[in-house]
Amino acid sequence: MLQSVLIDFDFRLLFEPVKEHAPALYKRPEQVAWHLNLALAYESLSEPRASIMIKSRTEAQNDMGTGRYMNTFLSDEDLSFQRECSQFAKEFLAPLAKSLETGKAASKDVLKKIAESGLLAASVPKQYGGKGGPFLHAALLTEALGTYEAGVAAMVASHLSVSEFINEYGSDSQKSQFLPMLARGETLATVAYLEDERQVLPAEVLCREKQDGGALYLQGTKRFVLNAEAAGMLVVLAQNLTGNSQFWLIDKVAAAQVKFEAETSIGLNTARPAQITLNKLAAEEKSKIALDENRSIEQQFDFILSVVRTLLASACIGMVEGELASAAEFARTALRHGEPLANSQAVQWKLADHATEGSAARLLTYRAAWSKGEQPQTFVQNASMCKFYASKVARTYSGETIQILGISHTGADTNFARLYGDAKMIELLAGSSEEQKALISRELKL
Repeated sequence: MLQSVLIDFDFRLLFEPVKEHAPALYKRPEQVAWHLNLALAYESLSEPRASIMIKSRTEAQNDMGTGRYMNTFLSDEDLSFQRECSQFAKEFLAPLAKSLETGKAASKDVLKKIAESGLLAASVPKQYGGKGGPFLHAALLTEALGTYEAGVAAMVASHLSVSEFINEYGSDSQKSQFLPMLARGETLATVAYLEDERQVLPAEVLCREKQDGGALYLQGTKRFVLNAEAAGMLVVLAQNLTGNSQFWLIDKVAAAQVKFEAETSIGLNTARPAQITLNKLAAEEKSKIALDENRSIEQQFDFILSVVRTLLASACIGMVEGELASAAEFARTALRHGEPLANSQAVQWKLADHATEGSAARLLTYRAAWSKGEQPQTFVQNASMCKFYASKVARTYSGETIQILGISHTGADTNFARLYGDAKMIELLAGSSEEQKALISRELKL
């Protein structure tokens, strides 16, 4: 059995940043084969030095404690769920990707199949019919789906965001009523908050609660609502009778009260983005998400969009992984000027950049998913970081993949042209990259 080995060395140049981050040990030691514990002795030594203690797995477990620290590795449970999601996506979704894009297969039927698999229940608490997994499992699901079909991943992201939102801010009765059926996929849900691409604050919403006699209803228009026609439940942002913005949970969407108009876009066509017009959409008082000093509309707005952003980022890292696999396989088998394309240093460097930035995007996204439950004070910033970076990487390397494959793969009906459009749409959804930078700056107290 490996014993501890202590190495003492000069750490002058890197001391301060390491001192700051040294406590960030792994939360779940059973996942870690090796553990580096930076034991710094700055205060007691005449010159800054550091000791790196390389410990065995057992030793790391014994002195880990119960602090909330992120592990950059997935646990056995996480890996098992990841394999389940990947297998489902490969066996069921991959063969349907092109048919979904052309409309030969219905997105609604695909979502029904996903619901039947039980995957939508991954992060719903057990007392409400879910599997009780961490939010990271929701991210792993959208990542697996995004590898083959980003539009389906975006629809699932919207549905899962509603579940997370209700679990965080819903009343006990709202949780009991809605979470079980969302976990089972009996009702598909989506978020309707955006009215104008310039809208960045909940106070800017124009949709209104109105009253006709004793009946309350919502009146207004929402744009780029994913999977709107198939959804049986909407989370709608609107101004209440007192002029304050508030969220409503609408679970009975009557056809006469909602008009759908497809949004024309360059990507995510399988997610069927639509503009919806609410015409006296019935909204009961009990449908409102409560507001108080601990549950402000700003907090709720930041939360639900941060969930959406994290799950969209997960879809992006799935896209990046799929693009990399395709580009690498093409480079290994294609010939240019009689030589394998993989022998070209230019191609090697493109693929190296692709792999490196994809891995960085994955770590940012996993950190954001982890921080939702374990370090919530950093969740908004982490979600904006991963959404900004992962969507940029997906868009950049969908283009670089086409660059490697060549002009014969640029047709509008090709998988790679679709990926580029999907990536660009995700880069704009739930706040553009510029808005994410503004949010990150806000969280930095600038």
